[in-house]
Amino acid sequence: MFTAEEIAFMRSLGLDFDFDDLSDDEWISIEEIIGDELTLKGLDIDYNPNAIGLICEEILAKIP
Repeated sequence: MFTAEEIAFMRSLGLDFDFDDLSDDEWISIEEIIGDELTLKGLDIDYNPNAIGLICEEILAKIP
């Protein structure tokens, strides 16, 4: 489901899960941490996504 780049990015944020078999709590953790990263570092001054924002958006779009 997630690309190697997305997994590497999530691991860099401390999310060290088995991304092939995620529990409900792990999905919630991903949503919270990636959402925070998008808000804090993923938007430019005009609120357009930068490179970090784009990968965050890709990950969030895959959350069931």
